[in-house]
Amino acid sequence: MHTSRSGPPPEERHVSLFNPARSSARPLTPAVPVDRIVAQARTLDERLAAARSPWLSGSSESDGLDVERRLHEWRHAAAAGEDDQLAKRLAWDGLTLGQARAALDDRLLPSSGHRPAWADILQDALDDRDVTVRQTGASGSMPFEEVLEPFVRVAGRRVMAGAGTAWKRLSESARGALAEGLSNTLCSYAAQTLQLEFTVWRSTRQSGLDRLASSLSGRTDRRLYTAFTTALREGGLADLLAEYAVLARLLSVVTELWIEATLEFVGRLDADWPTLQEVFGSHEPLGRVIDLRPSLSDPHRGRRSVIALTFASGARVVYKPKDLGVDAAYDRLLAWLAARGAPIEFGRPALLVRDGYGWVEFVAHSPHQDSAETHRYYRNSGGVLCVLHLLGATDCHFENIIAAGEYPVPVDLETLLHHHTAERRRSGTEAEWKAEDDLARSVLATSMLPVWQIGDNGASVYDVSGLGGLTEQETQFQSAVWSQVNTDQMTMRFERAVFHPSSNLPVLSGPAAGPAEHRQAILEGFSAMYRFLISQRQGLREADGPLTGFGAAPVRVLLRNTSLYGRLHQQLMQPRYLRDGRDRGIYLERLCRLFMDRPERPTMWPAVAAERTAMERPDIPYLAARPDSDGLQLETGVTIAGCFREPSLQTLLDTVDALSDDTLDRQLAFIEGSLYAHIARDPAAVPATTAWGDPGVGDALPRTTEQLRNRALALVDELAAAAVRGEDGSAVWIAPQYLVKVGRYQFQSTGHDLYGGGAGVGLALAAAAQVSGDRAIAELALAALRPLREALIEEPARTAAQLGPGAAAGLGGAIYALTRSAELIGDDRLTVDAARAVRLVTPALIDADAALDVVSGSAGAILGLLAYAESAGATPASTDEAVGRAIDCGQRLLAGLRTTPSGQPSWAADGTRFLTGFSHGAAGIAYALGRLAERAGEERFAAAAADAIRYEDTLFDQAAGNWRDLRAEAVGGPGHATRWCHGAPGIVLARIGSSRQPLGDGVERDPRVARGLETTAGFGLERVDHLCCGNLGRVEVLLHAGRRLGRDDLVDQARTQAAAVLNRADATDPTGSSGFLLHPLAARVYTPGLFQGTAGLIYTLLRLAYPDRLRSVLLWE
Repeated sequence: MHTSRSGPPPEERHVSLFNPARSSARPLTPAVPVDRIVAQARTLDERLAAARSPWLSGSSESDGLDVERRLHEWRHAAAAGEDDQLAKRLAWDGLTLGQARAALDDRLLPSSGHRPAWADILQDALDDRDVTVRQTGASGSMPFEEVLEPFVRVAGRRVMAGAGTAWKRLSESARGALAEGLSNTLCSYAAQTLQLEFTVWRSTRQSGLDRLASSLSGRTDRRLYTAFTTALREGGLADLLAEYAVLARLLSVVTELWIEATLEFVGRLDADWPTLQEVFGSHEPLGRVIDLRPSLSDPHRGRRSVIALTFASGARVVYKPKDLGVDAAYDRLLAWLAARGAPIEFGRPALLVRDGYGWVEFVAHSPHQDSAETHRYYRNSGGVLCVLHLLGATDCHFENIIAAGEYPVPVDLETLLHHHTAERRRSGTEAEWKAEDDLARSVLATSMLPVWQIGDNGASVYDVSGLGGLTEQETQFQSAVWSQVNTDQMTMRFERAVFHPSSNLPVLSGPAAGPAEHRQAILEGFSAMYRFLISQRQGLREADGPLTGFGAAPVRVLLRNTSLYGRLHQQLMQPRYLRDGRDRGIYLERLCRLFMDRPERPTMWPAVAAERTAMERPDIPYLAARPDSDGLQLETGVTIAGCFREPSLQTLLDTVDALSDDTLDRQLAFIEGSLYAHIARDPAAVPATTAWGDPGVGDALPRTTEQLRNRALALVDELAAAAVRGEDGSAVWIAPQYLVKVGRYQFQSTGHDLYGGGAGVGLALAAAAQVSGDRAIAELALAALRPLREALIEEPARTAAQLGPGAAAGLGGAIYALTRSAELIGDDRLTVDAARAVRLVTPALIDADAALDVVSGSAGAILGLLAYAESAGATPASTDEAVGRAIDCGQRLLAGLRTTPSGQPSWAADGTRFLTGFSHGAAGIAYALGRLAERAGEERFAAAAADAIRYEDTLFDQAAGNWRDLRAEAVGGPGHATRWCHGAPGIVLARIGSSRQPLGDGVERDPRVARGLETTAGFGLERVDHLCCGNLGRVEVLLHAGRRLGRDDLVDQARTQAAAVLNRADATDPTGSSGFLLHPLAARVYTPGLFQGTAGLIYTLLRLAYPDRLRSVLLWE
């Protein structure tokens, strides 16, 4: 058997770690003493504590290979590979590098001499001689569960001995459910290691061909599996756990804590029985507990978790092993509000609060009888949302809200009165900080409203909000999937976890009803409750009022997203981290990264050690605070003062004082924005609603230059009023942002991109400043660009990684915005910043590009880089650099060419389909390559562009006068789009814009371009106005085409169509943007961006007024 601690990871070894021939029912032999397992399983923190011993001072540092390997891994886990960062991390704990080496070196580190309690559990389990298997089904429900039965039996014996007569409160089935819960937990920790060992062992007894033949035959054999598990149960487990010492510790600690928590639960059940009968028994005796569902929450504070009980009487109660003071305070508040005539009704489960724990009535998910009940549910949801917002709640996700008839009932209130940390983030502008604070204190922070979670891969997107999760959703999380469990053919693989519609959603004879369809009911309930709270401000604020009870009730503090802890636990179940405590502890050092960007030791630094301790237990860490304190409570009982800006109770009282009609309007806008972002998609399928020949549309009178200018400047005033401004001269906006990579909207502060972020807003404002000569507008343009500029200086690598290379969503757009804004407002500092962005378009970034297209990929980077190279402010050296990187992007595009089904080369820009169009398809990429070919003088780029155009033309539909839209066809939609992003307008624009030379009418000799122009000009007035996918995008195409081709009729058509858009908008709002239809699903939601928002309106109106002074932004001129 292997005992080496170095070499390749366990997954690469091909020898079984125990010898079945030696197995027999016997206690652990002296050859593998428990004390050695204890020493090998010591945690990194336990080793560091020992390394502080005085005798180590001045000792020679070890140069062992294992020590240096582990030190290298530690450096990367905690400090991104930086020596000085690791030294800083150690110093913050009062440690030196020499002590860290000593902690990793068994030759220097003494034995603790202490035998922990879990070692006795391990000894008893390995001494267990009972080889019978608990009956759980023909092939078992969990992998290898019979191997771990000794731990379950040890636990059962100790609980029965300790519980006494209280154990009789539980029926046999309820006791079995508790044991099953322990067994499942143990299996989850051991299964991967046992599967690895079984796979290696099986390979020596069955060839791969035999295993394949057995699998294909459909037989379910258990001969090898039974032999393997029998060998383990008859003594081989001792050998295996001697090798996997950390696994031995985990199994023993989990068992030890299960015994402690179960005895505590049973004792409390017995002691509280009379009161439970009084509170939950109604007029009928409760009877024994006949059913029990353990582990209904994450394990905290010694692996204690929520348990649901069903009594013989039918009563259902939930046991919560934590302080329920905040639950009691919340219930008292609801009662107080109801007594004063609250305009909504609350679901209030019965509650029994004890010292450090409590019992709560089980809240059952119940369907609705009719649509009226569903309406009431969402109206009540608005009211509950209002109260939770008032109380500073967070983490009200889908698992924490139950739709109980017409009542949305929060069932986990531990994150009420959320504390705000005293430390600000190190990077970013003051405007970004203010926007972040606004959002953190807004109704969005409750997590009850829909919000998209974006996976680490940037591709998966899902919603786990309290009112969300309507459909099955694939997440970024990986979960183990077992096939043919406990048979010879057993396998394990990882798949993305899927979230299913849950009990948070109301059901009415069919699929769950979503919040977007009941937006008005939510807004109505929120408004009614908010106005009621305004009327009750004085009573709420009184010294003996309903809020004072929250002051001493501990609430949970989420230092980071709890899903991170789950992912760490999952990684730590890998066999490589179950051999030696050092390897597991080093992996947990990733928790340090949260603070490693700080130059000084953060106030909250001790919390990281508390997290590691909990994770080693293994628990999900639980940090807490009292609402009347600014200190953080650790599980050790230590309170770290000054961690928060103020006590959260004070924040609550300030929120009560701030209740007003203005703050109500602000929160209603957040709610609308969130619901809008939840349902909004690319509006490509929205049809035109009014033909150009209809009265009031085709005969609209074009606006004068002055009218266009004044209308645009009025929109600038609105944009300025909506800005979140920082004292450092920065500005951002809070609005739905289109996340190009995932095709979703997110209600958040504006990012750095051209499409919907500060770069695009800044460019539009720079244009307004240029035509108006207004210095205040120029300053606002600089304020909008400041977050991008500071990000390029402070966090260049991170900014480049977040943006990517594209022209709309990436660095190409940032370069373009900075370059053109510098010209428009005459500020050379912006050109310097543009050069910084140019340098970030690195070969590595280009090589990693999978999108390739104009919006997100290398084609877009070319357009931004060439715009910079052609600017007057660029130096010769930086011009050469920009052109060189554009050529690198061109080479990436050539490398990405694939053969289409029709035989021509093009790009599968979405990974699967060879799209047409400007934004993601062949037209846009060909346009970028044509521009590059002209600048670089390289025919290979022009040839590739010509090939792509020939491919695109194979998809031209003469009857429709348009190119096929393969995206829409794939989902059964219309086969043609008529927008800049997809369809004839953008394709025609690309063809016309691809040559920088005067074209005359030559391009119209191509009948496809001529038909495409007819289609663009004849498309009706659509119910979307913005640049990307709406009316003003077609206006820009017609304006540019008319000017380039010398066709006044097209220019006139552009002005007429723009006038029709303005007429419709002015009828609703003659000065602002609310009359414009920036999205068909939510006309009232304010969107500031360039491609889908107010900035795009401003730029297009000014370009119509001053076409000689402003360039076509849709061509990145």
